[in-house]
Amino acid sequence: MPIPIILGAVGVGSAIAGIAGVISGKKKSNEAKKLLEEANQTRDRIAESLNPKIANTNENFDRLGRVELEIFNSFKFISEISEKINNYNDIDFKEYSVNGYSIPKYDPDEVRKIWNFAATLLDGMSGIAAGTIGGLAAGGMTAAAVSAFGTAGTGAAIGGLHGIAAVNAILALLGGGTLAAGGAGMALGSFVLCGVTFGIGLLIKGGCDHFKGKKNLAEIKEYFDCIKNIEKALPQIYQRLAEIDSTVLGFMFNLNMVNSIFKKHVEALKHVIIDEDRTDWNMYTECEKMLIQNTFLLVRLFIDVCKVRFILEPESGQLIGELNREEIDNALQKMIDISAQCII
Repeated sequence: MPIPIILGAVGVGSAIAGIAGVISGKKKSNEAKKLLEEANQTRDRIAESLNPKIANTNENFDRLGRVELEIFNSFKFISEISEKINNYNDIDFKEYSVNGYSIPKYDPDEVRKIWNFAATLLDGMSGIAAGTIGGLAAGGMTAAAVSAFGTAGTGAAIGGLHGIAAVNAILALLGGGTLAAGGAGMALGSFVLCGVTFGIGLLIKGGCDHFKGKKNLAEIKEYFDCIKNIEKALPQIYQRLAEIDSTVLGFMFNLNMVNSIFKKHVEALKHVIIDEDRTDWNMYTECEKMLIQNTFLLVRLFIDVCKVRFILEPESGQLIGELNREEIDNALQKMIDISAQCII
């Protein structure tokens, strides 16, 4: 599974400070000491200024991730009623296409896995590192991570685990498998998803890590230049973070709007299938059939748009990747068009 590019290799507190710690522990020339002192002072100013903005972006992604998980968790009812409807195979769930885009056909197995996955993460939420859920949302992995919802490294089915045990198993799979199986384990799974890493590591794409353990004056100068380049880029970085925040909030607003429509469909379905105990597709009115089809269409829409990856990989010379505008705008348009069709 691809690791979200927006999550950097290292965080503000560990990346540059760790490099400086290695260098400053040795005897250096006066020039090297002066350069190092200035670089560290600049680094601290950057961290003091940037950390609150990064924390705000993390929080927005976390909120988005929780909204996505709660929506997916509500699919349990849809999964259950699909098994209650008689002549269910007569329902037309082909791929939906309109205005140049398409929504994949309804897959009952995928929907069942998704709500199980969401329920598992929500159940173990208290044991998940801050930023993990936001990392899933930011990388478009909340839905895509279902592919990891298989078997833990212990051989046990993840679906049979609960709470933090299940969360740990999922994180291990996102880290490439358990340590015993040759993967990086849950530590990497947590590391690549954790929003704490949405810091200097994001902005410099791990560039300063090159200097870890270096000692001579030339290498300290490179470190100094690295820090200064980040300082020069701060206005652009602040602007990009503001754009990310605005985009995430707008996306979440539209997702909640569609979810309010979806909830009305679910309540209407409960009345027909649960309260009135009518389960024969062939006996439904045309309006009731449309209600069912639109409800399943909304499920497919949620799964599709929650696979959007928000940030593109930084290109050569970039400190932070561009917003994935094309995919984001397409997802927003899908939500607007399909929700308009499904209003009841």
